[in-house]
Amino acid sequence: MAECNDMRCPVHGTLSTYGLEVTGTVVSNKARRTVVVEREYTTLVSKYERFAKKRSKLHAHLPECMSVALGDLVRLKQCRRLSKTKHWVVLAKDKQ
Repeated sequence: MAECNDMRCPVHGTLSTYGLEVTGTVVSNKARRTVVVEREYTTLVSKYERFAKKRSKLHAHLPECMSVALGDLVRLKQCRRLSKTKHWVVLAKDKQ
């Protein structure tokens, strides 16, 4: 990982993070400094007393010092709102 000049980098910049930390798979990296990450989770359906799988897509800021490809497993952390849809930032690329 190279040093970056991105002020919105949680490692080299001044962006503070808080709250949830989730992992997911990169499904799109077409936008500049933005990735779309899909995460899967389970939720309880109380009527049937079973768990159902659900998935959601999160838009996250990708700092200049990191590079990810489609299908990579990444860790996201919550941060302040960066745009209309982005309030997550990529912390690291995990090994699959």
